Amino acid sequence: MRSNPRISIVIPSLNQGRFIEETILSILGQAWPDIELIVIDGGSSDDTLDIIRDYEASIDFWISEPDRGQADAINKGLRKATGDIVTWFGADDVYANGIFEAVAEAWRRNPTAIYAAPVANFYARGREQLVRPFGLSVENLVQYWKKQSRWHDPGLFWSRAVINTTGEIGVSLRYAFDYDYLIRALQRAPVEYIDQVAAGFRLHGRSKTIAQTEAMMAETAAVSRRYWKLVENLDCAGFERSEYEARLRRAASKLLRLNRKGLPLLRACLREHPFATPVRLAWLFPTVLAERLGRLRRGRHI
Repeated sequence: MRSNPRISIVIPSLNQGRFIEETILSILGQAWPDIELIVIDGGSSDDTLDIIRDYEASIDFWISEPDRGQADAINKGLRKATGDIVTWFGADDVYANGIFEAVAEAWRRNPTAIYAAPVANFYARGREQLVRPFGLSVENLVQYWKKQSRWHDPGLFWSRAVINTTGEIGVSLRYAFDYDYLIRALQRAPVEYIDQVAAGFRLHGRSKTIAQTEAMMAETAAVSRRYWKLVENLDCAGFERSEYEARLRRAASKLLRLNRKGLPLLRACLREHPFATPVRLAWLFPTVLAERLGRLRRGRHI
């Protein structure tokens, strides 16, 4: 086993010219001796390709062509990747200094594992929120509503053994393909936790996490159902409560922003729980308001 594993990073991209240079520099700035950088672009019409060409000498493979979405793009990159450690990484995110060395150390302890590190969500105004992974098991992930596990995609790295046994990403999924992949991988491999911030996850108006939250949550619930058969004594009642709470929280968030799209969500909650909904809503409004104001705080993790 070599002391410095090859680390393959697949970057799927589409019109991320505003951010992709910072992403590439955060990878090259690690100064890791054996990096394999692969960029799979979906046919960008902005200045993404100009930036890619500027760094072509440091990119092992890149292509720009239409694809079937982010999962398809990542699969194209995974087929090219030859690393001992493999990951995919958003073209609008940035790696924290020293993370490749920390992942390599975990690989030296166990070269057949999943590697999970903290990630700092960061907003345009400077606020950060650290997401530290814990409790990664099939049972905990499938029952995500119990909140007994936590993880974040930019902080996940996969050994070659995991990639080989788990296979490719499900291209039918648009939002929860990483969640699905992690559940599949956990059936075959252990987790090595890394006590170092891996990356900054950029939250902005065009990111799926911000712009398409409802569709993301719906697909997450659908993926969870695929694996319910793997969990004994599944908490079905908890799932229903969680779905209701999520709808009500989204309604409160939208109404606070004077977004009329919150009204259908609120009406659905009232039909489901006509007496409990006003009480829960009165409690949620100040909570959601405090969360939104909290985004103005400056960050400190990356």
